[in-house]
Amino acid sequence: MQSFYCATSRKASGKLFKLKPAITNSKLVAVVQKTKFSMLVPEVKEHLRQMPERKSIILCGIEAHVCIQNTVLDLLEENYDVHIIADACSSRSMVDRMFALQRMRDAGAFLTTSESIILSLVQDASSPNFKALQKIIWNTAPDSGLLSFSPGMPKQ
Repeated sequence: MQSFYCATSRKASGKLFKLKPAITNSKLVAVVQKTKFSMLVPEVKEHLRQMPERKSIILCGIEAHVCIQNTVLDLLEENYDVHIIADACSSRSMVDRMFALQRMRDAGAFLTTSESIILSLVQDASSPNFKALQKIIWNTAPDSGLLSFSPGMPKQ
């Protein structure tokens, strides 16, 4: 199955926010510049149209309450299954982040974690990539603050 990885970068005051060379130099990544508060810009839509079998989208990034949220709502409207890596999304404030995650979940997106998505993508412990990925996820990640703000979740 064909994969498409996209990194978008917003222009502010005519300057492009810098993406890491590991992202921009990859042949697997399309880097799209945008000013819209959604990643579903015409160039990304065109890439997605070329993969009609693709029904699931995985998202992470900054400004969960703006760009991620608007992208999720746009993708849901286009009938995609949207998976948000909650511990890989950020906002300027925890309140914005938590309300955005709640709204996206309520709209129909699936919330997951980085470890869950990594293991779902590798699919099998016999995969040649599993040992390297296991080293990445072996140590407990730092507290993201998500549990203390999640309705219905026990306090730590």
